[in-house]
Amino acid sequence: MRAVLEPIFERDFAEHSYGFRPKRGCKEALRRVNYLLKQGYNWVVDADLKSYYDTIPREPLLARVEEKVADGPVLSNIYLNPLDHLMAASGFEMVRYADDFVIMCRSEAAAQRALALCS
Repeated sequence: MRAVLEPIFERDFAEHSYGFRPKRGCKEALRRVNYLLKQGYNWVVDADLKSYYDTIPREPLLARVEEKVADGPVLSNIYLNPLDHLMAASGFEMVRYADDFVIMCRSEAAAQRALALCS
């Protein structure tokens, strides 16, 4: 199923999404975090969606899949793609690996805004 769905959705996934994607992984995600720290993004919102895979709302997920194919998963990347693009459009530096992500900020105020936006 993954071999069929991944190429369909891969081109739309956000640049800062690293989990379970071709030629990407935790090492690349950590390199990006390290780079952003060196760029002055020292305030971090660290998130891990609790029981994520057990609680993915099936109807919205399937609706996203049905936009491109008639059948189902690559779950976290498909479902969280709108959040990825929202954070990027809002000017936040985000690194996501599957259901875990960090938002790198240069100030506490920015970190608070990021937390409020993704809440």
